[in-house]
Amino acid sequence: MSKAPFTRQYVIMRPIRGSSGGFTRFEMKQGRISAVIRLTQISASSLRVLLLSGDPATGAVIDLGLMRMSPRRQASLYREDLPAECAACHTVAVCTDWPDAQLLLYGYLTQRPACTLWQLQETVQRYLRVPLKGGALPEPIQPEEPSRPLPLCMLLPPILNIDARGAKGVQ
Repeated sequence: MSKAPFTRQYVIMRPIRGSSGGFTRFEMKQGRISAVIRLTQISASSLRVLLLSGDPATGAVIDLGLMRMSPRRQASLYREDLPAECAACHTVAVCTDWPDAQLLLYGYLTQRPACTLWQLQETVQRYLRVPLKGGALPEPIQPEEPSRPLPLCMLLPPILNIDARGAKGVQ
């Protein structure tokens, strides 16, 4: 068994207001970074996930793209092969998309917050001031649905049917 470096970090997503919530999971294996974000009780229709690094004045934003929404007010996003710069990020921000960018949920990747909530909101609004044309990552990767039915785990024994004459038959 190989001993490849592997790290995993879970981040609780905190709502700005309301009862929404969720988590973000980052994994780094052999220098490759992936992210999974799951949210519940979401009332917005179009959400964007941003990773923030640096200080509020000179920091950078890594756009992970739009989240997939479900009819049950849940959202999810899965990204693989993220750039190595993601390891230097300090905050995950989930916001509504352009034109009215509002911070909805956030999670700190570091022990101490690198910025305040109003600085997060300003960064989100500054980044999404104009619509994105091609700078964002492509649509999220969705897990493939099985193309054929899965095999049964076990078969039930046949049920014996006894009719009024006492004859046994298999149903």
